[in-house]
Amino acid sequence: MLFKLLKLPITVYRLSWEHKLWLIPLYLISAPTWVLTLAVPYRRMHRLIGTPYRNTQLVVLANETQQLRAWRLGHLVEALCKYTPWPSKCLVQALLTRFVLCCYGIPHVIYIGICKPPDADQPLASHAWLCVDRWVVSGADGHQAFKVIATYVSSAEVLATATGG
Repeated sequence: MLFKLLKLPITVYRLSWEHKLWLIPLYLISAPTWVLTLAVPYRRMHRLIGTPYRNTQLVVLANETQQLRAWRLGHLVEALCKYTPWPSKCLVQALLTRFVLCCYGIPHVIYIGICKPPDADQPLASHAWLCVDRWVVSGADGHQAFKVIATYVSSAEVLATATGG
């Protein structure tokens, strides 16, 4: 941990100005986001995640510039969450990434999945990941092992496009 903190100034120095400008706001809203995921029941919180869609895999189209920007911002959020003193796991990372992508108007999909553990005594494992086009931008580690139970698109316009409306 100490070595990671010593590397932090070098890592921040190498970031683009756009990413440096996002560091402080993302860090400041990561704590309330974490508290939100703990304190608010899922049935109420799902409104913040996005517009619910059927529990299926879905691809919302984005151009190459949007995909690349989303990928970079997703990695920025994941890197930032390593340095928070509170546990910023997959759902917090997905919500923070969603916030940034909404600011840029980049269409995205958030998936919530569950996985049965090999041992019957353990509880179900859950995971959240965010996709832009076919890229997993946030929460990519191990997302293939999870069965999708909820799909959320970034906006009603994307939902209308996805359903052909």
